[in-house]
Amino acid sequence: MVSDKGAAVNKSRIYVSNTYTEGLDMAGAKLGHQQAAQTLVGKAIMLKADCSTCHKISTKSIGPAFTQVSAKYQTKAKAADYITSKVINGSKGVWGEVPMPAHPTMKAADVKEIAEWIMTLSAKSTTGPSLPATGKIVPPAETNKDKSVLNIKATYSDLGAAGLKPLSNTKVLNLRSNVINAADIKDISDFGRKDADGVQSLILPQKAGWIKLKGIDLTNVAAFNLNLENANADYSAEIRLGGKDGQVIGKQGSIASGVAISPVTDGKFHDVYIVVKAAQEDVKDRPLLKAVTVKPI
Repeated sequence: MVSDKGAAVNKSRIYVSNTYTEGLDMAGAKLGHQQAAQTLVGKAIMLKADCSTCHKISTKSIGPAFTQVSAKYQTKAKAADYITSKVINGSKGVWGEVPMPAHPTMKAADVKEIAEWIMTLSAKSTTGPSLPATGKIVPPAETNKDKSVLNIKATYSDLGAAGLKPLSNTKVLNLRSNVINAADIKDISDFGRKDADGVQSLILPQKAGWIKLKGIDLTNVAAFNLNLENANADYSAEIRLGGKDGQVIGKQGSIASGVAISPVTDGKFHDVYIVVKAAQEDVKDRPLLKAVTVKPI
């Protein structure tokens, strides 16, 4: 859903993409989307300037087509900076007898946006066409297990107005697997770490400790199951919101069967703390936590 206060939404200026990324720290780093979003801004500035008086996108006019300019300078270092300089200062003899007038009143930043858009026209594209604004994303049958975050990104750029450059806004949604591996759990207290053949596990504490799961949407979540190995010793567990002493939304005397939680319907992202305590002191043969599975209702 896109809104543009005071103007009609132009659907051709919406760009939607999706990709799988590795971990939440890298989610949203899709270069192709950034490039596609950039073209929306540069083209809009061009349309508001006087460029189209002498230039068309793909056909020759008084001056060369923008696609011709793009092709000519694809191999030139800092091509966008070069084009920016030519637009502001003017040039002659590069494309024939008709000179290009200078544009000293145009802001260099705006001209560079136009130049960067021009350079995308004949570049080897790293972008695909936009997904439709309404529709379904069907995940592939197999995905790279190391790229478990589905990143959905949408950008809208308006056309600007007299004296106002186009504005853009981007919304990102990161959908991660409901299975959170021990290697992806970074915040722990009194848990140990074990690496066996490249597979990481967390060693449960001798007495008590906690793990933190960042930014969990608890809508329609019923329970947290702990995938344990060597689970001979018994532990109790509590699910708390916002901190190790936060609101208790779930409690279980034995974590082997998972921890059911009370419904959370606020639609917010919560830091979830799983606090565990050993039933007996000084546990010798402590279980290994391989993963946490978030179970839906």
